[in-house]
Amino acid sequence: MMRPDVTELLEQLARHFRLYQELAELLAREQENLIHFNLDRLAETARSKGMIVERIRQSVFRVAENIGIVAARLGLAGEPLPTLARLAEALEEPASGRLRRAGQRLARLKNDTFRHNHDNQGYVQEALGLVEDCLSVVKDAVQPASGRYLPTGLVAAGASQALKLNRNV
Repeated sequence: MMRPDVTELLEQLARHFRLYQELAELLAREQENLIHFNLDRLAETARSKGMIVERIRQSVFRVAENIGIVAARLGLAGEPLPTLARLAEALEEPASGRLRRAGQRLARLKNDTFRHNHDNQGYVQEALGLVEDCLSVVKDAVQPASGRYLPTGLVAAGASQALKLNRNV
């Protein structure tokens, strides 16, 4: 086992972790804005989320670069890039434990962030489904029956059943 300095890698992982924490906070705000249908704040959150995702993307490259440096010092193959767990196995304590804990902490946060984003996406899809259902009801109410197509592809026969909507709507 070798003792290469992993300080820079651990510092980069800490910065990467903080970026994911920021993303998690934005996702929580996004969910609240979705629930309260606050479109202005939702748009602001979406812009902030885009910026933080770009910062995470850039950070991934810096983390990968640092992993490559440590891997080379340990004599590990750089392709494919070794995992943090593999690097930790090749290191001595206390660096091994610190790197393993940092990797586990980051993996948990990334999983939580992914689930939160997935939940928000599901909420948006459900809301869009409700809007589509409402629009379908309105469309069916004002569309003449003779203009409707049957599942067979034929035009439905019959008198117009259009409803008169309130002009104030």
